[in-house]
Amino acid sequence: SAETTFYYVGAADYPLGTAFASLAQFFPTGIPVPQERVPSYNLLNIRIGYRFWQQRASAGYLREAEVAASIFNALNDKHKEHPVGETIGSRAMGWLTIRY
Repeated sequence: SAETTFYYVGAADYPLGTAFASLAQFFPTGIPVPQERVPSYNLLNIRIGYRFWQQRASAGYLREAEVAASIFNALNDKHKEHPVGETIGSRAMGWLTIRY
């Protein structure tokens, strides 16, 4: 099985208020105030899987096993989803699922 999803997320403004500016006075080096605007980004996710075992149990349900891999943000469009959030890059994951 395979799946691809593509998302386009437009730019957004997040008013941060004066919290960062008011906290800056308590720190000797200051706290940089983040930009309130998050630019747009593209997100492409890909998943592939292969079911290599399937058997009907005596109770009527299916027993099965699948190996799968996925890539989150395959384009590696590094972005933030919120001005104070982490920068998100691509991630690769793999797993084995057994339903018995």
